Amino acid sequence: MNPSREYKGFTIKLVPDPDPEGPEDWTDDEMYILHYHRQFTRFPEKLGGSPAPRTGPAYLEWLGEYHYEIPEAEREWYVFPLESYIHGGVVLAFESEGSFPDRRWDVSRCGSIVMRRKWYEATGTKQTPREVAETFLKQWNQLLEGDVWGYEITDAKGTNLTDDDEIDIVWGCYGEEAAYEQAEERIDAYIDEQRDKNDYSWVTDEMFDNALEEIVGEMSAGEILGTPGIREVLGEELNNAVLERLEGEREDA
Repeated sequence: MNPSREYKGFTIKLVPDPDPEGPEDWTDDEMYILHYHRQFTRFPEKLGGSPAPRTGPAYLEWLGEYHYEIPEAEREWYVFPLESYIHGGVVLAFESEGSFPDRRWDVSRCGSIVMRRKWYEATGTKQTPREVAETFLKQWNQLLEGDVWGYEITDAKGTNLTDDDEIDIVWGCYGEEAAYEQAEERIDAYIDEQRDKNDYSWVTDEMFDNALEEIVGEMSAGEILGTPGIREVLGEELNNAVLERLEGEREDA
């Protein structure tokens, strides 16, 4: 069953993204995972203007030519070695940092995250290269785990607003919480749009009554009686109770 959550009278249902974009699609071809294992192989078509290494040995040669054999100050790429836990699935971690069982059999060292220095500097980010790579790694693990979502939004009457194009569905949300946050922001915008149109058709009687009870519960007796028409209605409805109380107070005096 897909995860769901209630928000302001709406139901948000998360839907697995059937064709998610990978994190590399957002970086202008300047940050990659290179990985060489029979169960998980990744390389871009090109890497820095030249063909990407397509085998493990070619990858090691590339690391030497473009990174390790060059003085650190002159290196064009940041390189973050990875280890992979491959056992019915793939989980990535920085080298020697994964909390994996069965390290002797199921953990491999066969890849890296590589990030072009010029691209990193052009972003103007305050994060370190390592922190940027950590975010990239987290997104890759979410992709490998199937933790990429879209969402559906249903109102209190059961109308699927995403199906009716009242609210656009957003795909490619990495992580459940990120998907819920985007859906909640879209609901808030939708409510504002309907308010601007003076359209409150989305409000059910139950929603109205619950909100009214909350508001009245926050008011003092003086505020309630000061509401136009309330004193007259309560005076008529509670007439006998008021007179009985006053009679009892006179007898006690």
